[in-house]
Amino acid sequence: MAPEALTSERVYMGLRRAIVGGYYAPGTTLVAQAIAEEFGTSIAPVRDAIHRLVGEGLIETHHGGGFQLPVLTENDLRDLYVWHGQIVRLAIKHRSSPSISIDMSTTLDTLDPEDTRAIADATTELFSRLAGLSRNEQHAAAVARVADRLYATRLRESVIKDRVGELRAVWIVTASGRESAVRDAVWAYHRRRLRRVPALVKATNSEFYSPYVR
Repeated sequence: MAPEALTSERVYMGLRRAIVGGYYAPGTTLVAQAIAEEFGTSIAPVRDAIHRLVGEGLIETHHGGGFQLPVLTENDLRDLYVWHGQIVRLAIKHRSSPSISIDMSTTLDTLDPEDTRAIADATTELFSRLAGLSRNEQHAAAVARVADRLYATRLRESVIKDRVGELRAVWIVTASGRESAVRDAVWAYHRRRLRRVPALVKATNSEFYSPYVR
C-alpha cells in the first residue's frame, strides 16, 4: 500500500475509533485542520476520512458548512434500539443451522460489573455473534453498523441495573435451542432500554473532552 493510502487509513481508523468510542460530545463541530495537526498529517487524508465517515452515518454535514457529529435525540435512540432488536431477531429466525447456542463463557465469566467499556464490548460481541448465525451476511453487517451508533450510549448505561446479568440471561437461553425463547430474551433486553430512553439520551449527550474539536 502506498504511503498516502497508509496515512489515509490510519487517520480514518483513528478518527473512527474516537467517534465510536464516545470521545466526542454529540453535536461537536469537527475542525479538519485541528485533526490534521493531531495526527501529524496534511489536511487531505483528514477530509477523506471525514467523507468516509459521513457515508457511514457517524458524521453529518453542518447546515452552515463543515461537519459535525449527529446530536442524539430520543426518537433517534428509540429507532436505533428497535432496529437493532429487529435485525438480531430476524437473524436468529433465518439462522443457517438449527443450533442457536453460542459460547460466551470466556467473556462473561470474567466481566467486571463496574467496567462499562468491557460491558459495552461484551454487548457488541454477543449481538454480533447472534447476528452471525444468519445465513444472510447482511444481517451481521447491519447489526455492526447499528452497534457503532449505539456504542457511546452503551458506555453510559448506568441507569440500567445488572447489565452483566442480563447479558448472561440472553446467552444462557441460547443453550435451550428454543428460537422463541431467545427472540423473547433479545427483545426484553431492548425493551428495558426503550423505557429509559430519556435518561440514556441525556447521559449520551453530556459534555466531554476531545483534542480534535474547536
